[in-house]
Amino acid sequence: MFKLVDTGGIVPDDEAVIPRNIFIQAHTAIAEARLILFMVDARAGLTSLDEEIVEMLRPLGRRSS
Repeated sequence: MFKLVDTGGIVPDDEAVIPRNIFIQAHTAIAEARLILFMVDARAGLTSLDEEIVEMLRPLGRRSS
């Protein structure tokens, strides 16, 4: 059995209610995950927000591929 969570866009520094709730949902999903598939928009290129999220994921010690 598995559970798939689509966290939506993550905006960690936004004070608005919806982005803050998305960030909380993302943190919960990350804490519960055994596998994290981090996807970005290749057309837009790697953004500073993407890099911030990568830095949040790195300390988890999970193998990347």
